[in-house]
Amino acid sequence: MQDNGSAFDDEEIFEDFAKIYRKFIRRNKDLGEFFIRETQDIVNQLCDDFEKSLNNTPF
Repeated sequence: MQDNGSAFDDEEIFEDFAKIYRKFIRRNKDLGEFFIRETQDIVNQLCDDFEKSLNNTPF
């Protein structure tokens, strides 16, 4: 996600991740209010954590 030669800046990446997060919440109604309430404010952190997990995954 964070490539030095990327045409996307951090803000665009966070906005796209937020769109994916919102779709995930809408499609998974059984997540519960606690999960939704606790994760809405930390979407950027979730994006960073997701990126770190991708970087640590061997291909």
